[in-house]
Amino acid sequence: MNTKPFYLAVASVMLLLAGCTPVTISPGVPATAIPVATAAVSQPVTPGIPPEAVAQPTLPTSSKSRPTQDAPNPTYTALPGAIAPAKPQAQTPALTEGPFYKANPPQRNDMREPNTTGETLIVTGRVLDTQGQPIANARVDIWHDDEKGVYDNVGYRYRGYVLTNANGDYSMTTITPALYPGRTWHIHVKIVQPGGKTLTTQLFSAGYTKQNAEDGIFDARLLGAESTSAQGRQLAYTFVVARA
Repeated sequence: MNTKPFYLAVASVMLLLAGCTPVTISPGVPATAIPVATAAVSQPVTPGIPPEAVAQPTLPTSSKSRPTQDAPNPTYTALPGAIAPAKPQAQTPALTEGPFYKANPPQRNDMREPNTTGETLIVTGRVLDTQGQPIANARVDIWHDDEKGVYDNVGYRYRGYVLTNANGDYSMTTITPALYPGRTWHIHVKIVQPGGKTLTTQLFSAGYTKQNAEDGIFDARLLGAESTSAQGRQLAYTFVVARA
């Protein structure tokens, strides 16, 4: 029995399944003379579907493993309330308490009295340690005379305290005290840290040149920064104290 045509037919079918152009088998041509496709097949071939119609797999990519050359450098936005790097600070000078301090004043941020004729004054600023770091919950105790130059030694008029916030800020609204004989314009202040360490001092104004020069207690390092606003006159000062 001549089996050659059978093997040639099988070879033709295999080439057709492999996606090659069908080859016409001529009787008497040896099977070894038939060209065999040498291209590697990467995907299974479905009969009747040409190889180019078969979807090729897509290799996954990673943004981490393939950085983009023109990607911008990361930027950082400062948080609201961020504080500039702290620097060492000189301690605020201490001054005499004077004869009119009264313990246990009320906590309040507005010491103005009803029907006062005094000009509104906002005493504001910060309490820092000697490394420039804010001191939170420090007690800022303020007392001064009234618009007539008189201290209230019976009650607590123009006496009170506030506590600093997390940034060491404080603010107290009061009136501008009057001058009285023997002293220049001033406000008494006592800073009490959590734990009890205390600084007693005074604040002054640059607007009283003659009186400042004649006052034996006056210290120019305790001059507040003065300004005016819609709310009234402002006197700003940053107190620096050694940590308790």
